[in-house]
Amino acid sequence: MIQRILIPLDTLAADHPALLAARRFAGARLHLLHVLPPPVPLPGPAGTGLAVPPLVGALEGGEALRRAEAALASLGEGEVVTSGQPADEILNRAESGAFDLIVMGTAGRAGLERLLLGSVAEAVVRGSPIPVLTVHAASGVVQGPLRRALLLHDFQPHADRALNFLRTRLPGLTVDLIHVVSPHSLTTPFPVESADTGDLQDTLERRNVVWKDEAQQRLNALGGGRVFEGDPAQVALQRAAGGGYDLLALGTSSRGSLDRLLFGSVAQQVVRESPLPVLTARQV
Repeated sequence: MIQRILIPLDTLAADHPALLAARRFAGARLHLLHVLPPPVPLPGPAGTGLAVPPLVGALEGGEALRRAEAALASLGEGEVVTSGQPADEILNRAESGAFDLIVMGTAGRAGLERLLLGSVAEAVVRGSPIPVLTVHAASGVVQGPLRRALLLHDFQPHADRALNFLRTRLPGLTVDLIHVVSPHSLTTPFPVESADTGDLQDTLERRNVVWKDEAQQRLNALGGGRVFEGDPAQVALQRAAGGGYDLLALGTSSRGSLDRLLFGSVAQQVVRESPLPVLTARQV
């Protein structure tokens, strides 16, 4: 069972999607975290080139802190901290060992801003030593207990960790497993022996047949599942949206900066686009 959940809130609202999603974990103790930016110097009178004295800026910051603390207290147990780095504050608490899960909101970003900067949620997903459940801000949160999850399994340790978390911490949850064969990928998640015919397309098609067979055997060993062919992120998103699921789960790994900057990952695409809450687990 999940004992304690960390819930970072960018806005202190009773209908925040992350707060509503966290309340679906019956019996868990919720700890709210709101990160305020540090006080900045205020400009003085126009044309003077002077700044407001630091004491005045501190008083303004103190008032903002008090308002935030009062708003958070109306929502539940938690803390308000002043920091310029929300992701660092979240990860520091995740590494403390005090929490089993992070539940937080995310919003898809567009264009160059997302490409270069990413988001707080994506930084937490990449760096958290504990599983993270992300909830898209634009999606409605269904109330009631979690009953059914779809897990995209790539036969890597992080996917095993996600599966183990769901089965041990949410024992009443039905977990459906899928694996997606990416037909044009030059790599496979496990060694696949197939003949090289000299023609790339023919070689890939023969390899994919063996890949599918081996993947099905591996899913059967995990309790059963289905193998699909296509783009892993898109197949997972389509299956999750149309299958009566409460959440989508997958493993994720920390990727190098250039790889992440240019191409992203399956996990990043799923987190950005899924209409369902997404649980990610990283191998640590």
